Amino acid sequence: MTLLLKAAAAIDSQNEAGLTPLHIACHQNHAACGALLLGARAQADLADKSGQTADVHVCVYLQSPLKML
Repeated sequence: MTLLLKAAAAIDSQNEAGLTPLHIACHQNHAACGALLLGARAQADLADKSGQTADVHVCVYLQSPLKML
């Protein structure tokens, strides 16, 4: 993840479902990746195609809050 960020990877790119790297990190409970993405100014308020933002992925799919900052 750090190498991708240093290479100026598009941190807010969305896949066919509208998921960003931050959505996926939150959905899979990768707190360290989420923190790196947020530190690199990933947009936490981007919605996927179903209208869910990254914080919703944390709450709905994991049923527990993820403290990233």
